Amino acid sequence: MKKLSEKDDEFCKMIVWENFSPKAAYAVVWNPGDDASASAGASRKMREPHIQEELRRLRAELDEADAMSAKEKRRYLAKLVRGEIGVDLGLFESAPTVQEVMTAIKIDNEMAGHNAPSELNVGGPSLVDAIFGLLGDQGLKVGGSSEKVTDDE
Repeated sequence: MKKLSEKDDEFCKMIVWENFSPKAAYAVVWNPGDDASASAGASRKMREPHIQEELRRLRAELDEADAMSAKEKRRYLAKLVRGEIGVDLGLFESAPTVQEVMTAIKIDNEMAGHNAPSELNVGGPSLVDAIFGLLGDQGLKVGGSSEKVTDDE
């Protein structure tokens, strides 16, 4: 069996321990420059026998350690964000603070790979411009009022 390189090891650990998608893990470890290259590289890596064996070994190691699964962790974070569970302060449970909710969302994004590097669109419209471009001249409520927002204003 081929020996794992440091990058191969990091790739496998990101997938198993941090619940990154193979594409996101490949993008972080090898920094290919674009989504198509990351996707192709991740697909190629996932077919390598030594990578498959290391992924199996790491998953078994996690199972033996009685660690929470990624699914369990994400369910807990979702319940925290939705206010279905509170923070245990000993005598009573309190609703999570905004900071706790934002931290839970940030952790969930990292676990889901939503914070993976993506291709930058230099010189293109900003996210806000793109959203309003999609919405067109639809009326939007601003701050709870019935004020109409259009491109003309």
